[in-house]
Amino acid sequence: MKKITAGMWIENPVMGQRSMLLKMPAETDGRYFEMEYVCKPFTGRNAIPLHYHPTYTEHFQILSGKARYILGKKELTASPGDELIFPPKINHIHPWSDSDQELRVHLISEANPPDMVGLNANINTAVTLFGLARDGKVGKDGVPNILQQAVSGRSILPGACPAGLSIRSARVILGFLAQIGYLAGYLKTNPSTVNSKPINKSHQQIAWLILVLLLCLRIPFTITIIYFLPIENQIGGAIYETSTYFLIAALIWWERDQLLDFHIDTSALLIIITLRPFQTLILNYWKVDSPLAFPKPFGLTLWGISIGLSLLLWQSGFKLTRISFQSLGWLALGIAAGICVSIGENAKTFASMISDTHISSTPLLPVFYSTSLNLVYHLGFAPINEEPLFRGFLWGYLRQSKWHESSIWIFQAVIFTFAHVYFARQFPLMFWVYIPGAALIFGLLAWRSRSIAPALLAHGLINGSVYLLVVITFRILS
Repeated sequence: MKKITAGMWIENPVMGQRSMLLKMPAETDGRYFEMEYVCKPFTGRNAIPLHYHPTYTEHFQILSGKARYILGKKELTASPGDELIFPPKINHIHPWSDSDQELRVHLISEANPPDMVGLNANINTAVTLFGLARDGKVGKDGVPNILQQAVSGRSILPGACPAGLSIRSARVILGFLAQIGYLAGYLKTNPSTVNSKPINKSHQQIAWLILVLLLCLRIPFTITIIYFLPIENQIGGAIYETSTYFLIAALIWWERDQLLDFHIDTSALLIIITLRPFQTLILNYWKVDSPLAFPKPFGLTLWGISIGLSLLLWQSGFKLTRISFQSLGWLALGIAAGICVSIGENAKTFASMISDTHISSTPLLPVFYSTSLNLVYHLGFAPINEEPLFRGFLWGYLRQSKWHESSIWIFQAVIFTFAHVYFARQFPLMFWVYIPGAALIFGLLAWRSRSIAPALLAHGLINGSVYLLVVITFRILS
């Protein structure tokens, strides 16, 4: 989610409410935040559900229009100039419009003792609800489904609590439902929630230009190399690899303030920055005559791009976010998906290698080491070229263009499949079944986890795990 700052308007189109943050908790040492909100005539009733604050006092001033509000068990009215105080531990609903005029309200939410984390969590959750409404992810009453409510509600405890629940019971009930919500892909904050600044057209145009260049490299350029260059000519492939990595790094730096909008979190960023150059060392270790092997010029170029991106991010003040248990769960799911698809896709190879009597006489430790290295190589190969492109930046820019995410999910699978058209004649089953199926799986993982990291792992395992899986299976069976 983009950074929330004072002076920013946010809007809930379903509830007919817009709000501007006037002062952030960081400006008051966590003592309070200040905002102004506007409700269209006869709207705003369910913008924020019935709740209470254990330690917060909320001060409302009606600037214009007539209002209704709930405090305790009473539904009351207020007029311009009225000042309302909502004390701690009392159920309430903020004032909403009760006339044919817009309602304008000034709000100060005061924490005693100061609570920087809690006040920020309240702001983030309110802003997220607004964003979900704008994205069409709430009902006609403006309320999201129960799992999203649980995820959002759990994130603001104990600063705010749903009416009718104690803090302890809310932690248990919302905590249980929130874990289900996390696994289903619901987030505490919605990446598309806030328009923190007007759209910069030049920024957007440059971003789309880089994205189009990436697509041109992946589809027409790659197809041309495969069909028209002799297989022993590896320069074309090296140009594709280094150019793609450079453009991906450029987009990461270009969108460094909002990488989560493009499904690039800490896990994904670390994989992209580290595994691509490490692949050149593997080629050198294997003594492969490849232009990408370290320390040949193309290999050194990959290292330069990786180190350069790291230094630029560090210099810009970019900070990695913590990898949560939820993220680790999605990474595990990506690994499981990759293993299952790899076994299914390579079932005949898998079965024939397991039954091969020569394996029993082969020392397993060197084979295990070699096949593990092969898997790492594949993790740094096609996944890093394709996941940031198809499930990262393409997805994010289409979402910014107001595409529905289910449409993006299908579209990226179609484009990804077309990018592998060179398999159509020789491997029709792979082209028509496995590749689009894998694209849908990768897209689903990125969509629900809001990270391409699980898809990176699944993609790498599908491409490079079959030999390692054979070794592991043989060891178990023996």
